[in-house]
Amino acid sequence: MIVSLVTCLLAVLSVGTFAWQVDFYIESESNNVLADADSIPFGHGKVAVGVVTSSDQYDWYEIRPTSTDFDASLDVPKSADIDMVLFDQNGKVISTEGATSGFGTDEKIKDVRVDTSKTYYIRVQHFRGTMTQPYMLDTY
Repeated sequence: MIVSLVTCLLAVLSVGTFAWQVDFYIESESNNVLADADSIPFGHGKVAVGVVTSSDQYDWYEIRPTSTDFDASLDVPKSADIDMVLFDQNGKVISTEGATSGFGTDEKIKDVRVDTSKTYYIRVQHFRGTMTQPYMLDTY
């Protein structure tokens, strides 16, 4: 089970005070296969944090979207090349858009149409390099 670790309050805008809450969810082992995926909430500010390595290559996350437009962003540490792939509830690949960049390049999946009555999965995968910091995954 994934647990909310921290709630952060972010910033002040010049137009006035704007508070945005961010909840961090630390990935739990073993979530290395689809059947053991960590369930994470859908929406801005619900961020999964984890580490993948050559010996612990995959982290799987289960998402139940609340919107028919699905986006995801993966903040990648500069020392690693990690990718993300979106799957449907049957394990079929829906988008590999987040598996295209190199070392330290953030990955994005944009404008994928989804059914809010279904469950989806994201696999974060170590490709090469060494993780010196955790990745951050946000779905919205």
